[in-house]
Amino acid sequence: MQQIWFSQWLRFPPGQFWLPLLISGLAIALVSCNSLATALYPTAPTSPTKSTPIISTPIISVPTSSTIDASAKLTTMKTSIPFQVLRVGSNPLSQSMTTQPKVLVFQNQQDWSKFWNRSSSLDLNLQKPTAPSVDFSRHQVIGLTSGSHSTGGFSIQIDRIEKVVMPQREEWVIHYTEKVPGADCFVTQQTTTPTVFLLTATSDAPIRMQGKTISESCNS
Repeated sequence: MQQIWFSQWLRFPPGQFWLPLLISGLAIALVSCNSLATALYPTAPTSPTKSTPIISTPIISVPTSSTIDASAKLTTMKTSIPFQVLRVGSNPLSQSMTTQPKVLVFQNQQDWSKFWNRSSSLDLNLQKPTAPSVDFSRHQVIGLTSGSHSTGGFSIQIDRIEKVVMPQREEWVIHYTEKVPGADCFVTQQTTTPTVFLLTATSDAPIRMQGKTISESCNS
């Protein structure tokens, strides 16, 4: 055996008999290091990879502006306004010309008296009628006419007053009925302007008129 081993070394060129020893030593060292590393730092067992579940987000339908019912956002409230008819007899508008329906509002004595001083009518003492007394600390006067006519026989009646409250504003609506003479009526041939005056609580709300017309027969 010694001869065989010695003869193997004889195959290398002279002076290089140490090369096999070096290669063998390096191989043994590499194997030893690998075994030591495995012992000191064992590899953690690998587990099967789990896929991340996909969460489905529900789709919420949001109504567009075209599908929103605008009327659901708007609220209109209507309430009745109490009033009292002010009996004034002859008034400054009785014989004046007013082509369109008109609303007059008086909230102080000065304007109310000035309006009555415009009257061309005279009482039995040949004096202009005085303005009816009104407590303007609590009330206002609303004068309403349906317009002038070339003959007599016309009158105006107040049906109701409504306070209409809307999201952006508030207003009063005066509902009235104008009574006109029928074809069988004999009327005066004088210009008349049917007018009515009302007492209400004081308010700065704008006033709108809404009327209807009925014909009255004189033979009934």
